[in-house]
Amino acid sequence: MDFIDDKEKMKDFFAMSKDSFLSSYSYLSEEEYDATVNKLNSMNKKLEFQNKVYELKVGTYEDGKFLKVSLIDKDTKQEKEITMSGVEIVEPPAPTPDCVLINSEENKELINKLLELKVLVYSNTIFAKFNMSELYNYDRIGTMDFLKLHAKIIEYEEDKGNSLEEVKSKIKEEATRLVQDEKVKDYLYDKFYISDLDSEIYTLINEKSPKDSLVLMYDNDGRFCFVRPYLKDFDHKLRLVQEWQFNHEEHLFSYLENGYKLHNSNDLVVHYNIWTSIDEWYPDIDNKKGLMEYFRYCKENNITKEKIENEVKSEVPDIMKIYNKERMKKNQER
Repeated sequence: MDFIDDKEKMKDFFAMSKDSFLSSYSYLSEEEYDATVNKLNSMNKKLEFQNKVYELKVGTYEDGKFLKVSLIDKDTKQEKEITMSGVEIVEPPAPTPDCVLINSEENKELINKLLELKVLVYSNTIFAKFNMSELYNYDRIGTMDFLKLHAKIIEYEEDKGNSLEEVKSKIKEEATRLVQDEKVKDYLYDKFYISDLDSEIYTLINEKSPKDSLVLMYDNDGRFCFVRPYLKDFDHKLRLVQEWQFNHEEHLFSYLENGYKLHNSNDLVVHYNIWTSIDEWYPDIDNKKGLMEYFRYCKENNITKEKIENEVKSEVPDIMKIYNKERMKKNQER
């Protein structure tokens, strides 16, 4: 009999090795442990692709540092790696362990399918980034084993950010104070050669979990940093994004797609860059809900083509035509 409905046991099940777990729960048998493994595996979603059914298998490469994902034919059990080894020697390096090398030409249709299912966050010419929350639904145990190696528990500051109103009114001040702290400045310079991280691009508020809200800042050399002033662990407060990594699909629209809201972010030069990016990449923007949320923000805050052009002294594409097109498409689908 499995113990899958026992939350406390399952928390330890995912955190411990089999031997450690059975040692801690000496009254449980190996058969009960294996029954739980089998039950979890039976709950895994299957991937339907090109008229066949596949399973996704999650693991790591030999050094244990980077994600390995394979496709298994449900009928023949033949296994084919989607990802590629060697990510550790690529320059520039992968930003996070869930970013992998992937043969984008050979797997083009499969990549599009995984993007559609939101198993992939994005795929570019160098890396593909997996959505670990969605990947979990296809291989629960493999994903949790990977996260055991790489994930850290998120903890929050206790004495600030305790209401949505406080976060909205003080997050920019808190983010600026953080990056101007002498210890933080020394850390940023020693590790990333950043000396002037003091300009805000935009603020994203998580209304359901205000302490997860963030400010995107940048320096004069084009490096970006997500600043989360209400997280406790220093490693979680700052997330550097190199210029070559930055894109509005991943670093704006995906957040808006997942419930974040732009807040007091009305710098017209920033919006000029966003508008030209939309014009360049549409219709190949996956986070359409996030895109529509951005359009709504512009309309509510009177951010217009004319205002942007007056500010930057340059012509800007009229992306509100895209907004109207997406609205018409949505109305037709109803």
